[in-house]
Amino acid sequence: MITNDAKYGRNKHVEYYLSNSDTKVLLDDFFDENSILVPIPKSAPFVSGALWPSDEICQVLQRNGYGTSIVHLIRRKYAVKKAHLQTSANDRLKVPEHRASLELEPTLFDRSFKSIILVDDFVTQGRTSTACYHELTDVYPDVKIKLFAPVRREFGEINKVFLPKRGKIASYASGKTHTSHYVP
Repeated sequence: MITNDAKYGRNKHVEYYLSNSDTKVLLDDFFDENSILVPIPKSAPFVSGALWPSDEICQVLQRNGYGTSIVHLIRRKYAVKKAHLQTSANDRLKVPEHRASLELEPTLFDRSFKSIILVDDFVTQGRTSTACYHELTDVYPDVKIKLFAPVRREFGEINKVFLPKRGKIASYASGKTHTSHYVP
């Protein structure tokens, strides 16, 4: 199943996704010439040697010509509830709770990039990625920030790759989000 493959470091579906001609057209338009890839952290602080699916996807993207570099800008300070284990959207963390658990890594890198591409393995509600977006816009207010995820997840097991989609995540004062997508 795609869910298990992505979660356990088997990126054959991501490689397939990137080789799809429909996907290639969207990605060529989506990725700017000078973009850095920033993997979204897992629900717990990083442990050396542990699998980090978002970072693995960044590596696949870079091998396929997307992104000038991979920069680990965001990290978890402490563990939070895993979104995929919550059966109701009301049980999931809201954006402010995610933000409180995140911090930017003090790192030196070439700041001549045009955009930051946040990379996640799955997007369900978009709350984690929205929290990461807000953390980055506080420090890089003039940089375009986008999100890439190979899977837009609803509920249940994923066993089929659909056509790539583009969309937006709206963030509300309540801490909730709403995702919309469209095919260009």
